[in-house]
Amino acid sequence: MVHNDPILLAKIIRQLAGAHEQRYKRFAVQGDLSSAITLSKQSLLLLPEDHLNYVAALCCVAQCIRTRFLYFGKTRELQQAASLAQECLERCPVGHPYRAAALENLVDTLYAQHQDLKDHPQDMDLTFVDRFGVNGDRDDLDSAINLVQDEITHHSSGSDLSLPLLELYSTAVSTRFYRYKELSDLGLCISAREDVLHHLPLGHPLRVQYLSMLTSAVHIRANKLNDAPSFAKLIPLYEELMRILPSEDKSRASTAATDFADALDSWEETFPGSADYTSLLCNLASALIRRFTLLSESSDQNRAITLYKDALTYLSGNDSLRLQCLLNAGLSVRSRYLSGRRPSDLDALAWFEEASHSEALDEDDTIAVFVGFSSVMLLRFRDAQFPTTAECDRLVEMGSETMDLCPEVHPDRASVCALYAQVLHNKFTVSWEPTYLDRAIPMYREAVSKFPHQQNDKTLLRTFCRFLTLTHF
Repeated sequence: MVHNDPILLAKIIRQLAGAHEQRYKRFAVQGDLSSAITLSKQSLLLLPEDHLNYVAALCCVAQCIRTRFLYFGKTRELQQAASLAQECLERCPVGHPYRAAALENLVDTLYAQHQDLKDHPQDMDLTFVDRFGVNGDRDDLDSAINLVQDEITHHSSGSDLSLPLLELYSTAVSTRFYRYKELSDLGLCISAREDVLHHLPLGHPLRVQYLSMLTSAVHIRANKLNDAPSFAKLIPLYEELMRILPSEDKSRASTAATDFADALDSWEETFPGSADYTSLLCNLASALIRRFTLLSESSDQNRAITLYKDALTYLSGNDSLRLQCLLNAGLSVRSRYLSGRRPSDLDALAWFEEASHSEALDEDDTIAVFVGFSSVMLLRFRDAQFPTTAECDRLVEMGSETMDLCPEVHPDRASVCALYAQVLHNKFTVSWEPTYLDRAIPMYREAVSKFPHQQNDKTLLRTFCRFLTLTHF
């Protein structure tokens, strides 16, 4: 029987209270709100405080009282509803089955306070962010950002309150950018972090954290826009990080520096991560190389190569980070050799050699190793040392294996075909076996056909012929 089961009776009474409250909101039936509040309180009294349904009953009471405030405007009832809503949330730690409902109730109550007092109730914006974390409703995040913006405008830039507000604003717009990937939010995120940094003097314990987060955001924008001003802004940020984190402390981790590789892959979480000094070296080198490709300043290229070399002295393992550093260093030095013909730059061969034996190689890495190793070997054959049969045979074998890993739609297919064609051509020159030349010609043709289509035919052929001339002895 229902009367012999107080838990079931409490549930039925709570549902009846909810029905009265809903009918009043829809049809304004007199007495419904009073009945809803009375019944919801009766439901609460039937339950022990440690019962799971106690929170649901408490939320029902708060909701009914808040609804009466919305229609009759008694501030005392709003305060009572807010107190009950806060108690509901406190009884629902993360993972509690009713936490989402408690958050919903608290946000609605705080919003009612905001509308009534025309003020910013304490923690309302944080509660919106918290509820977004549970329900993923963008409206909550937008509301939090708008509330913080309103609050910031009511405080001078030098007030004690402005820094925590700016920190909260930075967190909210960052979260929205990572979730929805809108470039306008990335601009807001950068501006917010710059504002926070203005409040954090040199030596402040949080300066490293926000400088790292700002650097991360600017690096993303630079990669997205691929424009010189973004990279010009990015380099000094990295340089300040390098000054704050001295190089002699090789193994330390910055408490809030961001791992750019993970950030560029996902952007699903608001920062704090960690990156050691070696990661910062590699990130700075990468940014310098990107700026070099845009502005052609040789000093950027030279400095990037020095940074890669420094990073390699710290990376002793046989992991993917060392592999990527080897490849980046080798490709940068090869590029410098093509423009300056420094004999010492042919030493890049040793980096590609080491990379070819890495346990961290995947298919794309194997392709990159062949492109780097074979191109430097061909340059050495042309400029420094005539190839041996064993060297040619090894390149032919590497090229054949790489072609098997590189499908026709792969973005590096043209480069692989061109280099493999030259490898086969060189083998023919050493051995005078016509089969190698017969294999090289189709590779040359495919390389030509796959060069970027946006170029006109004459430019394409000139580019390809120059490429062959640079590397074929």
